[in-house]
Amino acid sequence: MNRFVLIVVLLALLGVGCSGSVPDDTSADSAPSSEGSPVTIQGTVTYVELEGGFYGILGEDGHDYFPLELDDRFRKDGLRVRFEARKEPALTIQQWGTPVRIVSISAIVPADPVYTINGGAVRIDEPGQDGTVSLLASAVGDLDDDGRDDSGVILRLDSKGSGVFYYLNVFLDQGDDGWRLAGEEFLGDRIEFDFMDIYRQGSVSSLTGVSIHPDDYGQLVVAYSAHSEEQPFSEEHDLYLTKHWRVEEGKLVLMEND
Repeated sequence: MNRFVLIVVLLALLGVGCSGSVPDDTSADSAPSSEGSPVTIQGTVTYVELEGGFYGILGEDGHDYFPLELDDRFRKDGLRVRFEARKEPALTIQQWGTPVRIVSISAIVPADPVYTINGGAVRIDEPGQDGTVSLLASAVGDLDDDGRDDSGVILRLDSKGSGVFYYLNVFLDQGDDGWRLAGEEFLGDRIEFDFMDIYRQGSVSSLTGVSIHPDDYGQLVVAYSAHSEEQPFSEEHDLYLTKHWRVEEGKLVLMEND
């Protein structure tokens, strides 16, 4: 009987040992820890409309991060950033993402786009065959609803003759693939540029002072004065134009011409 009991006890001990947990390497997490060195992560700043609204970061590692202190310069919906952070054992009313303390942060900016005039590449402030091209104005905003800021620029070509020609270039931010030209538009000769904007949340019309309707987010608008078709260039401009574009299927499309 005693030998039987001993065998049962030994079998029970072996069973406990075999049922012990085995570390699972697949559970390893790249999220920052509150201990040790901060972790470097890339992600996209996003505006979250909860609890009055706040900015979080959608990490490219699959995690959402709630920065306890985010510099105003980086509070921009759709901005790609690279940051170092430590996890903070904090309770927040937002209850969104992992609370982190930002150690350092910087924007991820694509390389400069290739500017074009009449389909040919040009260099800024360098004399060329047709004259010298300068960058007059620029605007940023999400034109194709992919969460990244795209860009519109006004180029001024001081020709070797009497003309001063103005062109619009629009570029889409393709992330790690850089900028892609969505379209080029000729605006006119010897115009008087007024403003350019890409409508987004919080935009206000430069003409009326009224908030832009959400249906118009993603529009690019350029306003300028120009000569009418029969008017001599020696006279003051008698036209004031506003032109609106959208990006459709990756291409710049003119919407209206006032």
